[in-house]
Amino acid sequence: MTSLLFILAACVGDEPLDSDPLVVDSGPCVKDDDPEDMDCDGYTEAEGDCDDSDPYSNPAADDIPYNGKDDDCAGDGDLTDFDGDGYDSDKVGGDDCNDGNPAIFPGAEEVCYDGIDQDCAGDEDSNDCDGDGYVGYPQAEATDCDDHNADVNPGAEEIWYDGADQNCSGYLDSDYDQDGDGDDSSEHVQGDGSVGTDCDDLDVLTAGGNRELWDGQDRDCDGEIDNLGWADGSSAWSPQSGNNEGAIGYAGGLLPDWDGDGYAEIAMSGYGVVDDYSGRVLIISADETGKPGDIQYARIDGSVGEYLGMDMEVVDDLNGDGEPEILVGAPVYNASGAGLVFSGAAIAAGGEFTSSNRLAVLSGDTYVGFDVTGLSDVDGDGVGEVITGLGWYATTHVVVYSGALAGAGGTLKSVDALAQIDGPSGADVGGQSLGGMDFDGDGQGDLLVGAYTSGQGAVIPVTGDLILGGGSLNVADLAWVRGASATDRVGIQMGFIEDMDEDGYDEIIVPAFGHQGSAPTELGGRIWVIDGDDLPTDDSLVKAEDLAFLIIDGTLDYASVHTPERQSDIDGDGVVDLLAVQTGDRNFSNIFYMEGNGPVMGQANILYGADLLSGGSFLADDNSDSDVNFFGRESDDLLGFTTLVGDLDDDGLGDLVFGSPAAAANAGQVFSVINHTDGVY
Repeated sequence: MTSLLFILAACVGDEPLDSDPLVVDSGPCVKDDDPEDMDCDGYTEAEGDCDDSDPYSNPAADDIPYNGKDDDCAGDGDLTDFDGDGYDSDKVGGDDCNDGNPAIFPGAEEVCYDGIDQDCAGDEDSNDCDGDGYVGYPQAEATDCDDHNADVNPGAEEIWYDGADQNCSGYLDSDYDQDGDGDDSSEHVQGDGSVGTDCDDLDVLTAGGNRELWDGQDRDCDGEIDNLGWADGSSAWSPQSGNNEGAIGYAGGLLPDWDGDGYAEIAMSGYGVVDDYSGRVLIISADETGKPGDIQYARIDGSVGEYLGMDMEVVDDLNGDGEPEILVGAPVYNASGAGLVFSGAAIAAGGEFTSSNRLAVLSGDTYVGFDVTGLSDVDGDGVGEVITGLGWYATTHVVVYSGALAGAGGTLKSVDALAQIDGPSGADVGGQSLGGMDFDGDGQGDLLVGAYTSGQGAVIPVTGDLILGGGSLNVADLAWVRGASATDRVGIQMGFIEDMDEDGYDEIIVPAFGHQGSAPTELGGRIWVIDGDDLPTDDSLVKAEDLAFLIIDGTLDYASVHTPERQSDIDGDGVVDLLAVQTGDRNFSNIFYMEGNGPVMGQANILYGADLLSGGSFLADDNSDSDVNFFGRESDDLLGFTTLVGDLDDDGLGDLVFGSPAAAANAGQVFSVINHTDGVY
């Protein structure tokens, strides 16, 4: 009776009590309507009750997961995959980490950064959604810019020019700038149809708008190779307008690397132009850029009205101290003019000097110092000689002094001279003098004297033996190499090439500043190159064009083509090359004040010696015969009024220094260009 009462208490209506399954300990359940329903759950075995002793097991029951029974009698046993995602719960030995969410199971797509472990990997959430080993955004430590693409990460190889950032270099880096120089490629069209200006997107030194380098490549992407302007220079310096450095670039020379920075020092002078016309010589390293007062290594100042620096030249070591001396013209020094020799060893120590610190004074007629030059050894003592004179200022007057005597110091006068060369009395035949060569191949230094104002003009060869003979020489008694026409004005400036053809004789360069092309053009200037062995040795008059094996014509209206005084092997092939410089003021109607009849922007063009050896006619221009081209700053800047050629960085290649004394009002400019044709920077 007790068991029956318990059963009846449990069977209230058709729904089972929400309690543990009823355990019947004896006898069947008694029910008026269906005696076959032993557990009173409303279902008999015939009606699908799989356990008629358990009122919580029947076809209508909710399947209770993980209890070891088939509660709904579906025949599928215990419910171990509650969410129906096909994976059993980890509570019954399965691997579904959340059997209440059908989106969570092993192999489910991981939703990154939501704090849920969708794929039951055990890490709750992934910071590397694509599994490439890099944390994705927006995590603080993220580096993967696309964490849904395993091919995109900081370690991936960039595929250039496809518009995608495979290596996550960042939004600041363009996919069209492979070399990272800030300029997009000019050869690949971008998504918006645009292109950049970089003509070589594999070289960081090449980009549109870059500074051009002298290296045989188009670095600024302008379509021209080795066309360089003053702004492309390796260094540049300009003085303040209106000080005693005015007209800087009027004369110059190259010195050793005194400051030890790996670059030669440059000496450049300006005679003052305005203010007190003291003049100054600046010594600055070839790699320095800025105002001279900030970067100068040393300087030499003239006194008021001396015009120090009207001409200058670096000459031999005259006193045996191992350093070359600096010879500077000061045509109003001590009111009479002189060439001043400064000790190279003293200046090599750096600092500031004045004309009173000179080692020696080379005197002569009034206003000598408009022209100075060095001369190779004539007297056989192993020391080069030094010269001062009137240059183009007045009738020819050239005084040659022993270099050893000048190196000993003191004031030298005409009576101390080895020789003196003068023009005809009263004649206006002044011009430059130039030494340093041996055009007759006898081992003695030879000299060229110019006589430019006599219409055609002339270059007068003076051999070393004539100088050694001493006394006074008159140019009227010497051979004259004349211009071709009455306007050629040969003799303003000359140059020489140290035995280009290796025949034992130096070549001389004879520019004709006033030579004019065929009418009606105004193309001005011609260069004749003459082998020293072909120069006349008597008092004859001969035209330069009849002796020249090489002719170079200028190509600029109103310009005057000439060369540096000394040439160099620029390309390192063992053959001396030639730099043709086309400076404004073709007629040099007033050299002193540099007034021209332009306007002309100067330019310079390299013609390589290997192409010139066979002789012929060439053009100094930027599109045919020349190999490398340089251009001035602005019209009438007088680019190359002084040009120096030499190895500035000790790499075996010739470098250039340009002086432009009219580049700025009463100031001027100097800039150097380093030769990188060996590919070394």
